[in-house]
Amino acid sequence: MAKKLHTNMVKRPKVRRLTCNNRIGHFWLFLAGCNDGFVKEKFMNVSLTPELERLVTQKVESGLYQSASEVIREGLRLLDDHDRMRELHLNEVRKKIETGLDQLDRGQGIPGDQAYAQMKRRSAESRKGKR
Repeated sequence: MAKKLHTNMVKRPKVRRLTCNNRIGHFWLFLAGCNDGFVKEKFMNVSLTPELERLVTQKVESGLYQSASEVIREGLRLLDDHDRMRELHLNEVRKKIETGLDQLDRGQGIPGDQAYAQMKRRSAESRKGKR
């Protein structure tokens, strides 16, 4: 027979809904983290435009999120993902630039007028494909 665990033996963060808002779009966010079984709480005052406040309220009222804090946390996670993708893209562009500069150093470049004509042709082809 399995032993029953007592709730005082389980380490878990306290769950409290501490989100409140007022007429000018301020939210108190409750952030909890569990480190070695101890809950660390941090409160943050965030000012939102009326449009963003409505968006947060709509998300909570839709039932997809339990609180405004959850909406803000999800938005921050998405922003973090977006920033990482942007950094990956910038690194790819930097590598291509470095490759091009290395090719120029080896004398593998093409004259400017040819490069310009090539870019113009590719641009026109791209515009044709979008129609």
